[in-house]
Amino acid sequence: PLVEFSLAVRIHNIAGVALIVAYAVFVIANIVGRIRHYDAAMLESCRNAFMFNNTGNLGVALIILVFSHDPFVVNGQTPYLAEAMVVQIIIFMIQSISLNTLGLYQAGRGRLTARDTLSVMFHMPLLYVLAAALIARYVGWDAKDFFLWPIMDMASKALLPLAMVSIGAQLSQTKIQWLDKDVWIVSILKMTVLPLIGLAMI
Repeated sequence: PLVEFSLAVRIHNIAGVALIVAYAVFVIANIVGRIRHYDAAMLESCRNAFMFNNTGNLGVALIILVFSHDPFVVNGQTPYLAEAMVVQIIIFMIQSISLNTLGLYQAGRGRLTARDTLSVMFHMPLLYVLAAALIARYVGWDAKDFFLWPIMDMASKALLPLAMVSIGAQLSQTKIQWLDKDVWIVSILKMTVLPLIGLAMI
C-alpha cells in the first residue's frame, strides 16, 4: 500500500508539472500568434507544435542514452534507468491522451465543425485502450491472465524498433521547407524556452 501511495503521489506530481508546462507554452504560442498575426487555423497549429512533443520515440531513446552512461552508472549497474523510464512512460501517456483529445480538437478548429472534430477524437483507439486499462486496474484484473497477453508482450518489445522505422519512413517522404520563418520561430523557442521552463519546475 505504501508503494502504491508513493506511485500515486508521483503520478499526480508529474501530471501537475505537465499541465503547468502545457499552460505556459499555450500562453507562449498565443503571444507568438498575436505578434505574427496568425489566423485561427495557423494559431491552433502553432499551439499544437508548442504543446506536444515526440515523447514516445525520441523521449525513450534519449532516456536510455542518458541514464545508461556516466555519471548515472554505479558499479556497472543503471539504478536510475528504471525510475526514469517510469517517469517517461507517465509523461508519454499524458502527452498521448492530450494529443488525441485537445490536440485533435485544436487541429480541427478552423477546418472542421465541433461535431466532426469530436467524431475524429472518438475514432482514436488510444482512448478506448486507456479506458479498458483503467477499468482493469480498478477491478483488480491482471492483464497477464488474458489469453492475448503473450502477443501483447511480444508487440511491446517490438514497439520501439518499429516506431523508429516508421519515423524514418515518414521523414523520407516529408517535404521540409528549410526557409519557413514560422517553423524556425517555433523550433528555436521550443529548443530554448521549453527547457528553461522545465528546469524551473525542478
